[in-house]
Amino acid sequence: MKKLVINADDAGLSSCVNEAVIKCLEEGAVTGTSVMPCGESFSEASAMLKDAGVTEAGLHITLTGGFKPASSSASEVYSLLGEEGRFPATYIGLFRRLAAGKVSAGHLRKELGAQLDALREEGLTVTHIDSHEHVHMFPGILSEVIALAGRSGVEYVRFPCEWSGFCVSLSVKDILRHSALKFFALLSRRKFREVKHNDLFMGHYHAGRVDEEVLGMFIENAAEGLTEVAVHPCAYDAEFLEKNPWYANGPAELEALLSEKWKKKIREGGVRLVSHGEAVRA
Repeated sequence: MKKLVINADDAGLSSCVNEAVIKCLEEGAVTGTSVMPCGESFSEASAMLKDAGVTEAGLHITLTGGFKPASSSASEVYSLLGEEGRFPATYIGLFRRLAAGKVSAGHLRKELGAQLDALREEGLTVTHIDSHEHVHMFPGILSEVIALAGRSGVEYVRFPCEWSGFCVSLSVKDILRHSALKFFALLSRRKFREVKHNDLFMGHYHAGRVDEEVLGMFIENAAEGLTEVAVHPCAYDAEFLEKNPWYANGPAELEALLSEKWKKKIREGGVRLVSHGEAVRA
């Protein structure tokens, strides 16, 4: 049977992202969401999810983006941080720290635990783990994430080894970024034997470019077993979009997700929509 999880990443990043995520959940346009405990609108996201009757969510591990850590004191995880006690701006900065041996495994373990605890303290059941910019796939981080899942009873970790079919035009930078993720995914495949995970992943190649055509393509190419799709909708907010140009397509992505066209393809294609919790319990 073809099962499809559609996950809205980045809940907690901003009020306009939270608004879009809740609307998609209420309309059945996504089957789950992952929450950023370090996001500026984390508390708002948690409250909105509970008000909407959502009790399950994923941990969207955040170690980049210039956010402050979830740990109670920056001094406890200082090897993960740069200026002003914040995470590196991008995954490149984090990878350089890891490659240079500057990241303490103890600090990483503490911060990951603090982020998971933050979700649980909000009353949410954590059903899955993924990460901002897929940094959980970096060597050194993945081992700690798998160990965290085992200790905490979270059974599912996203495996972003992506199907490489139809794709909109990409820059050289995009191709290098996607190739690096593919390399890390293939390198770490054996580690995923320790947890439940998706059989196929979509959403990285097309991140920031999802529309009705791309959604239809995701559905048409869902695999036997479990396919996970990551999406990034947001409501229109001029100030947020100016500060976060990567989200320029977010409002259009929200509109595409709320369309009935791709839902019709779900019905016609024999694909069953499931949440992470349902996938794990099955």
